Amino acid sequence: SSLQDSSSHFLCGECQSLQILCPLFCTECGSTECIELATCAHPWKKWPASASISARHLDIGRGLDLLRAWKLRPGSAWTPWLDQGLRAAILPQWSSVKVLIPVGQSGFRSWQLGRNPAGEIADALGKLLGLPVRHGVLTPADSSVQKSLDRAHRLTLRRNWNLEEKIPAKEILLIDDLRTTGRTLRSAGQALATAGVARIHYFTLGYRPALQPLQPSTNRARPWPSQIPN
Repeated sequence: SSLQDSSSHFLCGECQSLQILCPLFCTECGSTECIELATCAHPWKKWPASASISARHLDIGRGLDLLRAWKLRPGSAWTPWLDQGLRAAILPQWSSVKVLIPVGQSGFRSWQLGRNPAGEIADALGKLLGLPVRHGVLTPADSSVQKSLDRAHRLTLRRNWNLEEKIPAKEILLIDDLRTTGRTLRSAGQALATAGVARIHYFTLGYRPALQPLQPSTNRARPWPSQIPN
C-alpha cells in the first residue's frame, strides 16, 4: 500500500511484513557480534553506564521506507503500529527504570520536522510502562544536523549536550528514534553518566546496520530555508 499519506489509512499486512526485527545487541558495545561470546569483543567501544542496548526494527530495504514515512509523515494512523511495536520491544531489564528521557534535537530540526520523533516514542513507551517522561532534559549544545552527513562523517562528528535539569533517578531509559552509528546515543549517555546516572538503558525504534550503505538524506522534510526564521 502507499506510504504517501499515512494520516488516511492504517498499514496493510504487506507493509507490516516489510519490517525486520532487530537482533540482540551486546550490552557493552552495542554490536551483534558478541552475543555468542562469553565477553565483549570490543571493550574499547563500551557505552557509558550501559544496562541494556536495544532497538525494534532494522532500518533496511523497504523497512527503511516504512520507518522514514513514520518519521516524516506523522498521523494518527501510525498510533496502533507504534504501540504494538513498542509493547513487543519492552525488556524485562527495564523493570527497575524510574524515568524515560528522549534525546533532544536542535530547534532547527524541530522546525523542519514539526515534532520530536524521539519524544513521541518516549511518550508512547511511558504510557505502556506507567513511567514519567522528562522532555527537554537533554538538548544538543550545537546545531549540527546529521541527516545531511554520510556514515564516515557521522563517525567523526562530536556531539555535546546540555543538561537542563538534574536527574534524580539513577536508572533511566534513554530513547532516540533511529540509530545509525550510535554516536548520538553514546555521547548523550556520557553526558548523563557524568551527571551521576548509574545505569542507562538505550533504546531506538530503528537501527541501520553498518553494512547498509548510508548516503546523505534526501527526505522530504520541510525545505531548508536560507536562514533559520526568528
